[in-house]
Amino acid sequence: MEIRPHVRGELLLSKELLTRSEYRTESGNDDGIAHDVILADDSAEMAMGAICSQLGGPVHKRRVSISDYFAWLIRSGKTHTPVPGMDYFAELHRTRMDLQCRFVVPDLHKWHRVKENTLGFITRWCQEYLHVHVWNLQWELAGELANGRGDAASASSSAEVTDSVADQDALSAQPVSLEDEEAERRYSPRYECEGAAEIRVPAKGRLLRGRIVNVSLGGCYIETAAPLEVGTRVEVVLRVTGLAFRAAGEIRSVYGSAGVGVKFTGMSAGGRIRLQELIAELEESWFAAGMPNEEDG
Repeated sequence: MEIRPHVRGELLLSKELLTRSEYRTESGNDDGIAHDVILADDSAEMAMGAICSQLGGPVHKRRVSISDYFAWLIRSGKTHTPVPGMDYFAELHRTRMDLQCRFVVPDLHKWHRVKENTLGFITRWCQEYLHVHVWNLQWELAGELANGRGDAASASSSAEVTDSVADQDALSAQPVSLEDEEAERRYSPRYECEGAAEIRVPAKGRLLRGRIVNVSLGGCYIETAAPLEVGTRVEVVLRVTGLAFRAAGEIRSVYGSAGVGVKFTGMSAGGRIRLQELIAELEESWFAAGMPNEEDG
């Protein structure tokens, strides 16, 4: 499906609003949660409106709400099952209205992951109704997928990994396809970090331990003295700054007994969101310290 430029732009913007560091707020306080609730509600409505527009639905008008888009999807026969997240976003919108009209502070515990959950639903909507992956849209916009592979082909080549490290929500079961190596290497800055790493080699039943030194959206470098060969398929579990996620990967470089470079080849939606969150935190710290990042490659 050829995605219209304005649809792609609005989907990209909704993703950026939910992930970019400049839109992040300090967690654990009422002001931060209130900001996140409004941002998530706006982003979800923008994304669902763009999807419906692509499918020939109602045009964007100020009086059209996200519930109207949900109703149109069902009424038009574009979906024969309830839209994922209908109840969630109905409650989110009520919470937003209570905040803005009645000055009721959102529940800190219930909405502390509202941006991550919203992005997970947007990812599902794009896969289910447009057959594209929201994480690939940036590369399409930049012309990086000119090799003719569509999102469906890219998705079929990525390994689905169950993310059992951190607490899962219903979104984590949705697989997210990672971009091809060249696009990933070109656009993914690498950030130094410290944390624990586990490397599993399914083919040999081995479990190795190491220390993560740096990470990007495309992969990571792990210090480990364990011998591994280039091309080995692995599963890695990374724990950095309180965040943990699992990814399928492949050993792409070996530095003697010092460590290995791992390219991520597959990840659950929940894991991908946590990786994005980690990158945003590291990016914010680096810029705050006035330190340039190092580009992969």
